[in-house]
Amino acid sequence: MKGLPMKSMHATDELYGKLRGPAENMNVLATAFSNPKTGGTGNHEPILFTVNYGKGRIFHNVLGHVGQDEDMTPYKSAFFIYAMQRGTEWAATGKVTQAIPEDLPNQSSALILPAYKDFTLEDLFRNARKYEIGKSKKYLNLILQRIRNHSTDKDYLEKVEDEMIKLLSADDCTTDAKNFICKEISWLGSPKSISVLKALSKKAETARWRSLP
Repeated sequence: MKGLPMKSMHATDELYGKLRGPAENMNVLATAFSNPKTGGTGNHEPILFTVNYGKGRIFHNVLGHVGQDEDMTPYKSAFFIYAMQRGTEWAATGKVTQAIPEDLPNQSSALILPAYKDFTLEDLFRNARKYEIGKSKKYLNLILQRIRNHSTDKDYLEKVEDEMIKLLSADDCTTDAKNFICKEISWLGSPKSISVLKALSKKAETARWRSLP
C-alpha cells in the first residue's frame, strides 16, 4: 500500500460485510464504509488484508463481485487493479518492487482503466495543452514527475525539451499551458529553445518570457 492514496474511490461493486472467522494474524490494509442507507452495517468493513499462515503469506481482497450480466467494471477499477497487482507480488515474494503508477485514483471519483497502459511522453504533452488556471494540473504534474525521474538521463530530457517546443509552437494550446511550460523550459531548455521563446515574447499574453533568451 506504500505510496498509494490514503483514500480512493472504487467502481460500483458488492461490499462484503460481517466477515466470519477468527481474524487472527490479520493485518487490515483497507476498509470501505458500509452505508446503512443501502442496507449496510454502518461500519468500516475490511476489504483488503493480509493473514500470516505458518510460513505462508495470504493477501485477501473481497472486491470484484459481478454477475453474468454485468460489464466487469469492478475489475477495471484502478483501485482494484493496483491493489491486486501489488498484493499478488507481495504474497509471492514478500516484497513489492512495482513502481507507483502515475495515474492514481482519488477520493472523489473512481478511475476506470478499460485498457490501461502507461502514458507516453507525447500523451502527457498532448493532454497538457488544454490546461487552464483553476483546473487540474494532472498532466503538467506528471510531466514534472517524469523530469524528476529522469533528471540524470540527458537523452530523455532532450525529448522532454522537444515536446515542450512542440507545445509552445502549437496553435491549439492554451496560454496558461504555455506560460507553465515556459517557466520549466527556462531552466531545462538548451539554445534550440530560443527561437520559440523569442516568438512568444512578441505576444502580449506570453511577453513576460521575453528576457529568457
